[in-house]
Amino acid sequence: FPVTIPGSVSQGRREYMKLLDILEAHTEYYSANFTIDLLGFIPQGEQALFARIKALKAAGLDILYYDYFIDVKQFDIELYKSDIILSNILIDDGKGMQTKETAAVYHMIRGAKPGIFPAGFTLDEDFKDTVVYFETYPVLHNVFVELQENRSRVQTLKAAAMQVPSIVTGK
Repeated sequence: FPVTIPGSVSQGRREYMKLLDILEAHTEYYSANFTIDLLGFIPQGEQALFARIKALKAAGLDILYYDYFIDVKQFDIELYKSDIILSNILIDDGKGMQTKETAAVYHMIRGAKPGIFPAGFTLDEDFKDTVVYFETYPVLHNVFVELQENRSRVQTLKAAAMQVPSIVTGK
């Protein structure tokens, strides 16, 4: 089950530490069921994240990461392999998460992919059948389990997501 997180891999903008906590707590489960694609450059200043990501990979998790800038062609190839896009924006950052998350929404439209977003993030009505919400990062694990066990729901989300680009563009 391929999950993509588009954008720079930076704790300053996204909640990677809590996501990695989940992956570390359930490494065996995620190793058996998921590919996690961190589809963005890991900046030099994120060595703590990078070390944890490499440790998860060494433990058997299928986690893709990039220590170089990804060109558009490679980005698109990887994006289109994904079943769903995860928006792991900071929930408690006090900076107004609503205005910070454009990458995941843009790539949902561009790639015709469904998404997983923190509760409280408001999306246009056009996305209502393409998004699953989670209340807290510990609950995110339950969302992943539910989607893995109910693949027909994933297929329903994907079918709805295929309609969004034409709805949004009016074509």
